[in-house]
Amino acid sequence: MRKNFGGRPGRKPKPGERVHLGFRVSPELRKKLAAAATSSTRSLSQEIELRLENSFGQDEAFGGPGIRAIGLLMASTFTIHGQRKAAEVAADKDWTNNQECYVAGLAGVIAALVRNAPAEISPLENQYLIGSWQTALAQQPRSEKRGDR
Repeated sequence: MRKNFGGRPGRKPKPGERVHLGFRVSPELRKKLAAAATSSTRSLSQEIELRLENSFGQDEAFGGPGIRAIGLLMASTFTIHGQRKAAEVAADKDWTNNQECYVAGLAGVIAALVRNAPAEISPLENQYLIGSWQTALAQQPRSEKRGDR
């Protein structure tokens, strides 16, 4: 049974009506939201609503929050490993065009995906899968320009 905290009883909102949502945020986050709202000429409430809606849209675009999390894991891991290698080899600012840096990023992504694989996938299955991907990739022709891939 739900405990009654007093106050006015709730009512169902009318279609299209906005409802109040109260919550607390850190002063730093409020400052960022206020700055974004000002630069976009939206109210603070409109900015918060838009950003929340966008987060659900991103989940849907990736196929759900689980897939989105995997995508973010891959992107951040690629960046961390690629930038780390770029610092080692003193690569240009655009390290994604440097072979060593790109390979380091790719290796980091593969390792992260293997580390975060479902427990049902055994280490032996992982080895088999990686070997079969290596074979498939070796047989696949590469285009000269990155945009043609």
